[in-house]
Amino acid sequence: DAIARFEASAAVADELQDVWRIEGERFTHTWEDRFAIQEGYTPNMIAVLRALLAKSSHTAEDFAKVALYAPDERSGGGVARKLGFKDQQIQDPLFGKLGNTGTAFALMLFAHALETARPGDRLLVASYGDGAHALSFEIERAARAHRGMSWHLARRRALTSYDTYLRARGLDPKEWEAGADLGLS
Repeated sequence: DAIARFEASAAVADELQDVWRIEGERFTHTWEDRFAIQEGYTPNMIAVLRALLAKSSHTAEDFAKVALYAPDERSGGGVARKLGFKDQQIQDPLFGKLGNTGTAFALMLFAHALETARPGDRLLVASYGDGAHALSFEIERAARAHRGMSWHLARRRALTSYDTYLRARGLDPKEWEAGADLGLS
């Protein structure tokens, strides 16, 4: 009773340290976005998508939807167009509604694409990180997700301010940690 049949995959490995976290630190560090996109994201995504198309004997036109991880909408669209995918094939990246969820991002876009996929459609999903990985699926039956991505997105509540987000995550700025020695002794 599968929704989709796995067709092919391709992967490229490219260890590029563009995001990292030092042990004990709470936040990640990154190189300049331009470096990560030009030297990592773009060449790796193009390579893995070309490899998948060659391996599967499909062309860009054969896919109903393409769910691509992207650091931003412009980069993802540029990669897709360079390979011949049309704008209507690119799954909405949801940047204005969801944001970039990191590792889960491509799979969340794939789940969203499944909601409207019809039997016979081909879907492509590709992710980036120390290289790239792409998968091709053919839809066998329509998904019946009553609580899919669309349902969750429709129920989301926007935060009233960035300060609200910072407080909720325990990231509100302080001059010193609570209970710290204030030099009053």
